[in-house]
Amino acid sequence: MLSRRVLRVLVLAGFISMIAATDTSAVQSVFQFTRLAANATTVVKSRSGILFAITINTKGTAANTLTLYDNTAASGTVIAIIDTTAAIGTLIYAATLNTGLTAVLATGGAADITVIAD
Repeated sequence: MLSRRVLRVLVLAGFISMIAATDTSAVQSVFQFTRLAANATTVVKSRSGILFAITINTKGTAANTLTLYDNTAASGTVIAIIDTTAAIGTLIYAATLNTGLTAVLATGGAADITVIAD
């Protein structure tokens, strides 16, 4: 039996994370967000953590893509290559980041993206 039970509820609209625990040693965790709106390479996280979701707010044009790396540079382990021209919406990952998170938005007209991570 677990000595501590943690329940995390994420409300995407407000980027709110609440934790309920059976003891007072639990630490509250709030997901952070980064907005990408121009073709560029962005280090979103410079340490390990969790990639929770990617939201495409406005579609990109002319073959625009978002490439995500588990790294602090645009190299190494590729998490995903996303065609941002396909549709708006939220992609849930809940993926462990071992090193960090780097996002590369490239080619064509840039999409408007929100990266949600902890």
